[in-house]
Amino acid sequence: MAAAPMLDITALILSDRDDDNVRHAIAAIAPHVARTIAIGPAFGADVRALAKGCGAVLSLHPHPGPERQLRAVLAGLDDGWILCLQSDEYLPADTIARLHRLLAAAQDYTGQNFTGGLHFARSIRASGRALRWGGTKNAVCLRLWRAALPVRLDTDSNGAIAVTLAPASDAAPRIHAAGRLICESRETLTQWTARMNRRATTQVLAWMEDPGAARREATFRRAPAQWVTRYVGRLGLVDGRRGLVWHFLCNFWMPLLTQVKLFEARAAMRGGSPAHWIAETEARHDFIAAPANERAG
Repeated sequence: MAAAPMLDITALILSDRDDDNVRHAIAAIAPHVARTIAIGPAFGADVRALAKGCGAVLSLHPHPGPERQLRAVLAGLDDGWILCLQSDEYLPADTIARLHRLLAAAQDYTGQNFTGGLHFARSIRASGRALRWGGTKNAVCLRLWRAALPVRLDTDSNGAIAVTLAPASDAAPRIHAAGRLICESRETLTQWTARMNRRATTQVLAWMEDPGAARREATFRRAPAQWVTRYVGRLGLVDGRRGLVWHFLCNFWMPLLTQVKLFEARAAMRGGSPAHWIAETEARHDFIAAPANERAG
């Protein structure tokens, strides 16, 4: 049987020194799309070798924040379809097969033409098994859209990228379902917590650039509220030990860490300028680097 043709898609993989995830993300999507670009502050030798083998581009961006990474690359893309994935996300085989059908016919499965984007039902896997409760299953997220369409970029409560289409006319572009999207980290707990620590610092840096946002976010209520809502109210506890660990780390520890870092930042810069504190923090966390692209020959 002949191999399916490549999808005319530019796949963007957002990363933050998590090479285990990046390797899997590139290997999973590169054979199916015309262009693959991995974006991050640094890449190891094994990722470089893999990129060289499949013709992927490694785009070095000094700031690990997914919103800034994505903005930097989107500025140079103005044609075709864009698929945005975080390094711990991948499309299963049935979703890729559906994308072939959808984009070939330029229709959704109801037969209506679509002009906007495609959303996916995002599910989370922990320790090799899918979580089913606490808002972890089939959360809808936009990940594929036409490059010519303006988008709004934001991050969710865990620092993951959130994309919405910004209407370019009086009628909003339609968005249709494309299938499943799996989120599964391949890092050790030590690696994952180090990445989340950098992500929390990144979020605080963004807040400190906007004094209004810094004041609004200066509260310790979010972490316990998010934990109770997801783990108790939405029955995350039904997933057993995996649910306990995942919800505690992602819906309590991570938002609490971010809030503590924000209070630390506001105390450290009392009487000083936000710009000076931001510059010092970026340098201390090695967020400064020379942007560059690497294409394996």
